[in-house]
Amino acid sequence: MASDLILTRVVFDGADRRARHILASRERLHALVEAALDAGGSDKAVRRLWRLDRTPRGMVLYILADRAPSSDMLRAQLGCAVTSKPYGPFLDSLAAGGALRLEMMVCATHSVDGRRVPLPADERGEWVRRQLAAAGCEPVSVRITGSDDLRFGRRGRMVSLRAFRVEAVVRVAAPDAVRVLLTQGLGRAKGYGLGMVCPSRV
Repeated sequence: MASDLILTRVVFDGADRRARHILASRERLHALVEAALDAGGSDKAVRRLWRLDRTPRGMVLYILADRAPSSDMLRAQLGCAVTSKPYGPFLDSLAAGGALRLEMMVCATHSVDGRRVPLPADERGEWVRRQLAAAGCEPVSVRITGSDDLRFGRRGRMVSLRAFRVEAVVRVAAPDAVRVLLTQGLGRAKGYGLGMVCPSRV
């Protein structure tokens, strides 16, 4: 249940060589997040989301799942500080008419001649607005603040993902639908740290 979810914050030690090695590959980071959640007793059937943020104080990893990841495993692999808290109280507090600031890094695609290809840059803003409206939000403002081409090895081949950063201010129109957005994410490649929507009060 959404009310049982746990939000974990992991602050990396930028001087730790183990952390730099893990951070250099989305595949390695994905594997570590999955292993730490499994060790913490997380149910694989529940959506797992994570997001990597660059802050003035260094790299911060957010993980949202039904259980807290194994802090011992994360510390052993990353030399990091780990804190967890229930996410349910925030979700339960959402009410129609409330204002939220949303931040996310998303991977959006569309079909061209039967192939999935990255969404063109000039279509991203409108795509985000449509997705947010469908997820119970009334968009007040949407800004595309940057983009990244992510490349990493996976099972002997290179994976390329085109992602873009979004900052939006919305009003909550349908609280239950917004809860689904915050717990299921937006767009593709969620297993690789994309699509997690991070809210804050306005």
